[in-house]
Amino acid sequence: MCSYLGHVFKDQTHPARDNSKLTQQSKREGERESNMSGCPGKSSWPELVGKDGEVAKTTIERENPNVNAIVLLDGTPVSSDFRCDRVRVVVDSKGHVVRPPKIG
Repeated sequence: MCSYLGHVFKDQTHPARDNSKLTQQSKREGERESNMSGCPGKSSWPELVGKDGEVAKTTIERENPNVNAIVLLDGTPVSSDFRCDRVRVVVDSKGHVVRPPKIG
């Protein structure tokens, strides 16, 4: 998959370098620049590590209405497919987020 992504972006321009007007507009609207996958909106939430998983789920869905956040216990088997509309919130046995939730 990495080689595929590298191939896709080898011939394309990076929006943060080539489209400063769009980047400025996105920042004004409180959105982050589009991530390498091309998914819209904010793509990761490192600030939620240590927070309650359900609170994190609500925060993620509020900050990026394009995604559905799913709270999972650490170690739960998951599929390896990539989806722009999914964020996995991985929690410990006490319900606290153990790693930064991200789109995927």
